[in-house]
Amino acid sequence: MWVLAFRKTIQIIQKMNIRQKIIKMLGETIDAEIEDCLEYELDSLTFMQFIVSLEEEFDLELPDSLLFYDGKETFENIICYLQEWCKKNEN
Repeated sequence: MWVLAFRKTIQIIQKMNIRQKIIKMLGETIDAEIEDCLEYELDSLTFMQFIVSLEEEFDLELPDSLLFYDGKETFENIICYLQEWCKKNEN
């Protein structure tokens, strides 16, 4: 039973780490210290630079559905996608 609780805790930590990594990468892209990616609006060029850095960091190609910048919701969708991708590819 404790093994399942431990695994669940590890998954939560990994999700938090992925979110923090994405926030850090966004901060590097816009050259600013940020607490949360939801507090920023990006122009299209900066958004694509951010996407390229994510794809290089995670060694993947994001699906086209995530490449349309629509403000705050886009960041949440990217975070969820990467969390799921990492979960599937952790082995």
